[in-house]
Amino acid sequence: MMVHEQLPSPHEWTRANPDWLTIPQAMFFFSPEHVKPGAEFHAFVERRYREMSAEAESRSVAQLSDRAVSVRRDQVQLVVDGSTGKMHLEHVERHQSLMADGYSDVEYLFVCEPDAPGLEAVEPGLRSAVVELASFAVKFGLSQKQNFAQALEQGHAMLVGRWHDLTEPFRPIHPDQWRQFLFDPSSSPIARAANGDVQIFSPMVIPSEPTSVAMASPHSGVDPILSWLIDQMRSNPDKPRSKSSMLIEARNLCADLSERKFFDLWKPAVSLSGAAAWSKPGRR
Repeated sequence: MMVHEQLPSPHEWTRANPDWLTIPQAMFFFSPEHVKPGAEFHAFVERRYREMSAEAESRSVAQLSDRAVSVRRDQVQLVVDGSTGKMHLEHVERHQSLMADGYSDVEYLFVCEPDAPGLEAVEPGLRSAVVELASFAVKFGLSQKQNFAQALEQGHAMLVGRWHDLTEPFRPIHPDQWRQFLFDPSSSPIARAANGDVQIFSPMVIPSEPTSVAMASPHSGVDPILSWLIDQMRSNPDKPRSKSSMLIEARNLCADLSERKFFDLWKPAVSLSGAAAWSKPGRR
């Protein structure tokens, strides 16, 4: 380690750990408790399939890897791939296609109903299985979005990201803050605030036990100075105070707080609190 490299605080990480998850991956690994890769993930998907499908059988679900399983019905299988955070339908035979043309892919979202127009292009003998597995995929995906949201609220997972710049360390993102951001991982690795220009680079998820993510206050788990600033701005949205006076008070909470870090937190605090008056010129 370089001598000048700053050691991370308990709520800062200079790099991602191997057990962290991307947000698409995280959608598969919470029940809302953390579901560990391997046999636990296999058992979880199998249980959810039994709960959601009348056609489910124990032999229908097979483990492909620690983070991927296949759900099979006749000659059709749904691959639930937690390593990519995606699901797709395919023929159980590697070089066979589900489509009548012999080569096109099947998008499960377009064939999840018996009268779906997309079914016309599927091999007639496979349509029933395609509908059944596609319907499960839709239900499972929606259910997992709800489970992930609950995992964040209950402390089974913690969101982190590089606030403002790729060179910044990973810092926590409270669920209340995350709801203020727009994020489409298929098009960009950057989350952007819906009501401002704050950006979070490379948002990721840390699986955790409930006791390891403090949830006692509205902003617990977040940088304490950022949390304090947000609360101060929300309490007095139309009565902004100078940065210099606020810095003095903030150092009573954190004696080693640098001026640079404090000023870096000011802008996201304004955006996340909605107190636009605190961003006006003259607030020095």
